[in-house]
Amino acid sequence: MTDLRPYAGPLKPPLTAGARFIRGFKRVGIVLGVIVLVGGFAITIPIAIDEDFSS
Repeated sequence: MTDLRPYAGPLKPPLTAGARFIRGFKRVGIVLGVIVLVGGFAITIPIAIDEDFSS
């Protein structure tokens, strides 16, 4: 009752090497997915507009 330390939540255990490795792949995968999505739109939209005007 006389302990004046502020409450701190439970500490998370450090990640293992395998968990850090998988987390890195997850981040790289998300970034590559966004790049592919934006690139796909950048290529597809002009083609679709060109096809619409040429027909």
